Parts: sequence; structure tokens; C-alpha cells
Amino acid sequence: MSESLSNGSAICTLNIIDDYNREALWIEIDISLLAEQVVCVLENLLLWELHLNQFALQNA
Repeated sequence: MSESLSNGSAICTLNIIDDYNREALWIEIDISLLAEQVVCVLENLLLWELHLNQFALQNA
């Protein structure tokens, strides 16, 4: 997705949405999004989800 600021400069957003419950899992905003940034965001999201699942198992 691409937007522009009031001064005309463009920004890009990467929105990762859970299709099941329409929850925004991650929103990344930058002047430009390179493939390396997208991969990094996906890796961070995976690590976060693994952390949450491990936490849930410890408290079960």
C-alpha cells in the first residue's frame, strides 16, 4: 500500500492481517520497503507468534 504525506513525499505500508478474525498482526511503515525489510518483518512476526504459543503452553 502506498500513501503520501501532506508535503507530497510518499510512504509505503506493509499490513499483515489475520484473515480469520481481521486482526492487524503487523504494520510496517517506511519511505520504501525493500524485500529484506519484508523478510525481516515476517521473521519477527514468526518469532513473536512462537513466543506467544510457548507462553500459552507454559500457563496451561
